[in-house]
Amino acid sequence: MDMNTTRFVRNLLLEQPAGRRIAFPSGNQTVYIDPYTILYAKSRDKRTELVCVDRVVSCNYIYRELKERLPEVFYPLRRGYLVNTLYIVALRRFEAELISDISIPIPALTYTQVKRDLQELIEKK
Repeated sequence: MDMNTTRFVRNLLLEQPAGRRIAFPSGNQTVYIDPYTILYAKSRDKRTELVCVDRVVSCNYIYRELKERLPEVFYPLRRGYLVNTLYIVALRRFEAELISDISIPIPALTYTQVKRDLQELIEKK
């Protein structure tokens, strides 16, 4: 990560409640992750991949179970994707840009609604 991204993440994490980690089953172990360090989660078969600020974790939860456990800052950007709205830095036509130049496509059919929802969520925070 570059220095600006590191500062952004550090400041963002300092604003969030400390010490609230969630247990995620991963293979034969349990991994404890602060949900505010998760950039996005994507569904893969019957598992979910958590893309965090510092690592990628494969989780045994299916998409629906994960969605119930994560805080309300996570938004279903597209089918199988939950995005942490705290890390969205730009919305472009048919894509959302997260920190570190990560772009996630937004389906054309739902773009207008997704854009409206994201603007409301981001401005509310």
